[in-house]
Amino acid sequence: VTFSGRTLPEMATDLLTALSAAPVSLTNVPRIPSLEQLLASDIVVSDATTGGGRIVQLHFTQAANEMFINAGIPRSVMMASLVLTLTTFMPNTSGISVQIGSEIITALVPTGIFGAPGREILFEDGIMRRSQFSSFLLELSPIYFAGNEGSLTRVLRPLPYYQAHHARSLLAQMILGPGASE
Repeated sequence: VTFSGRTLPEMATDLLTALSAAPVSLTNVPRIPSLEQLLASDIVVSDATTGGGRIVQLHFTQAANEMFINAGIPRSVMMASLVLTLTTFMPNTSGISVQIGSEIITALVPTGIFGAPGREILFEDGIMRRSQFSSFLLELSPIYFAGNEGSLTRVLRPLPYYQAHHARSLLAQMILGPGASE
């Protein structure tokens, strides 16, 4: 990512543009709509009132909801992408506040993720923090199954990054056995 300016709002805008770019190496992933064009107002970066870091405030138009749905991106995944990207690349950024239309995002109920799908994630004061999205970070872990003619076949399984090298987690995946496409 090349930043067009040195201010934090400019950096945030450039990161939103990069998120919206077409995937370079991944296939079969939904394309994120132009986040910069969906902004209803300028990005605001302020110091956290509870201490420690800055908060990036994003206000999207109401149309953003429909755009994410049409792109096949669940709200929880979109918020995870925003939080993990902005808190990684913007210095001293501790949280993100997102408003879509008149709704401030104060809770999410993720589905289809590891480690408690369907469990509500609450955001105190509407501030989403990086640690609340750790279950969205996956790493491909190699697992080996018996293949044709007695050989081993390597299969890459997505696991939460904190379980990717954990022996018990890998053993649990082996016990599940190969999937239909493996």
